[in-house]
Amino acid sequence: GAEAWAELEITLLETPPPPPPCIYSVSPTSQSFSASGGAGSVDVTASSDSCSWTAVSNEDWIVITSGSSGAGNGTVAYSVSANTGTSARTGIMNIAGETFTVNQDQPPPPPCEAESIFVSPKTLSLSLKKKKRGYVTVTVAGADGCAVEGEMVTATTSKAGATLVSISPKSAMTDENGEAVFTITVKKKTGRTTVYFQAQAGDLESLTRIKITK
Repeated sequence: GAEAWAELEITLLETPPPPPPCIYSVSPTSQSFSASGGAGSVDVTASSDSCSWTAVSNEDWIVITSGSSGAGNGTVAYSVSANTGTSARTGIMNIAGETFTVNQDQPPPPPCEAESIFVSPKTLSLSLKKKKRGYVTVTVAGADGCAVEGEMVTATTSKAGATLVSISPKSAMTDENGEAVFTITVKKKTGRTTVYFQAQAGDLESLTRIKITK
């Protein structure tokens, strides 16, 4: 009886202890990208070289390019596709049981292309004595009403009109509001003339009629 107990005791002492649980961490835990996308990497730290792990993307626009599985410490490389949608987006990768978040910016709006030109006022009354100067605001807009910035607007009048008024400047770029302002100054005669405002190399045109009295 004593020998059996001694044997049993020796056997229990020789049984190896269970391995410690695997502990993982990832760094960084998130990354932000512009709308054009890009590439990045995540470092995986494991508590033991025998601790295995996997990396899985939950989004088709986040592609793991290397390190989809490993043991111990390692690195996961990934790429982010360009955002062709209309809003910002967020995606997730599960790496070694940890969550890694990818944030991507909203794409910039499409450029505003000049589609229309407006002038204000449509008619301008000036006089040789009381009101020698007036201002015309030209607005260039896109199809959806967006303001076209940086569009060259040119102001012209006829040869006869040039004897009645001077225009300053002769051309100007539209500002962030899609506007360019021109000054019309009377010379020394009464009469009527028209000032034409053109954009898009003459494809867009509008006008202001000028009346000059004493």
